Amino acid sequence: GYGPGERVFASSKLFFAFPLGHVLIGGLRSGATIILHDGWPDGDVIAAVVERHRPTLMLSVPAFYRGLLRDGFASRPGFKTVRC
Repeated sequence: GYGPGERVFASSKLFFAFPLGHVLIGGLRSGATIILHDGWPDGDVIAAVVERHRPTLMLSVPAFYRGLLRDGFASRPGFKTVRC
């Protein structure tokens, strides 16, 4: 779970049910800080958001995690403290 003190980010857009329910609504109900990005997600964009805002929890889909690993983004400093 997560709660106050957590910084939560999802790579998926909020018009999908999972990030809407688990990130936005769940995060607000639990007192977590919600990190939003209005652009379309790709590795460079997500890495920049993670490095700038330092989420403690990032939610995404398996294919996106694989892409971050494959393209070397997961080894960047901002990802060292992120739970997925």
